[in-house]
Amino acid sequence: MINDQTYQVEEAKINDLFQKAGWHVELQANHERIERIADRAMFENITKDTTTFVFMSFGTAIHGLIGASFGCVIGGTEINYKA
Repeated sequence: MINDQTYQVEEAKINDLFQKAGWHVELQANHERIERIADRAMFENITKDTTTFVFMSFGTAIHGLIGASFGCVIGGTEINYKA
């Protein structure tokens, strides 16, 4: 995990490289843009997790319904699968 002190040291090194190259970059944080990016990332993560949960649960539910309709007992101790 990168802490603030390590980040500041690395940022100073990068800024020094830019200044040696003749580039002057003023750092201005656009907090609205950062918030939009974070919100979109969270939305995409929630969407992915929800979709995965729904489709994985759907398959399990269908498997259970089909097994119940044909009289299969999942996880029964009296079933001999070797026979």
